[in-house]
Amino acid sequence: MYVAGVVSMATLRDEAMNVPLAWVVVLSLPVILLFLALPFVKLATLTARERFSFVDVLLLLVATVIAFVVAFTVTPGGQLYRELFGTDWRHFVHWVSGLFP
Repeated sequence: MYVAGVVSMATLRDEAMNVPLAWVVVLSLPVILLFLALPFVKLATLTARERFSFVDVLLLLVATVIAFVVAFTVTPGGQLYRELFGTDWRHFVHWVSGLFP
């Protein structure tokens, strides 16, 4: 609070402009998920006479991979898998680096 010069104006401005990361994630996640769902919506609304192109399949694949990555980074189960595969990955990299002196 800026009262009689106790707190500098720069500090007050910095704190006023600071947006917590949790707010950014919570507010942007629905928009991102909606964007990722668009290829699935197109697939669901195709009629029997329409075909979907290579670009549609590619977007569907990219959206699926991004959705899995988001799920693995956010959920506790995904963090557990990341810890398990992280140790295996480090061992694999160490083994490969040992092959090439």
